[in-house]
Amino acid sequence: MRYVVRDRNERQAALAAEKMALSVAKHARRAGVEIDMLGPTPAFVAKVRGEYQWQFVVRAEALEAMLDGIPTAPGWVVDVDPQSMM
Repeated sequence: MRYVVRDRNERQAALAAEKMALSVAKHARRAGVEIDMLGPTPAFVAKVRGEYQWQFVVRAEALEAMLDGIPTAPGWVVDVDPQSMM
């Protein structure tokens, strides 16, 4: 899964990404799913239309178990099966 957030303020985007990554990691622990997390980091295209993009990627063997109740918030884009990291 790839999580992406945008914000006009780079620091706010980074903080939001960190907070969401922690939330996803806690969810995985509660669900008993082992994950690998890459990031959070600035997205490959770090700024689009004046907004900074931050992302993190989660890999899990038991993805279906992760999806039940997975954390999301307004403004986030969650791609369950990303084909590209751009």
